[in-house]
Amino acid sequence: MSDLLPVPPPEPALPPQPERPLANDCCGGGCADCVFTLYVRDLRAWEKEVKEIRRQHAERLAAQQNPV
Repeated sequence: MSDLLPVPPPEPALPPQPERPLANDCCGGGCADCVFTLYVRDLRAWEKEVKEIRRQHAERLAAQQNPV
């Protein structure tokens, strides 16, 4: 019988965060697809993906600590 504790899974790799546009990247023309609108859309998608990755990681940790 081993007294070694299980090694937790490593922290998951996260995708890179979208890069925020510079102020002068916007033409100021009120475009429907303004670089800032697209950035916010991409940032929200990134946040959702990161949240899901972290949720899955937490589930793996919990399963490892409480085996069935």
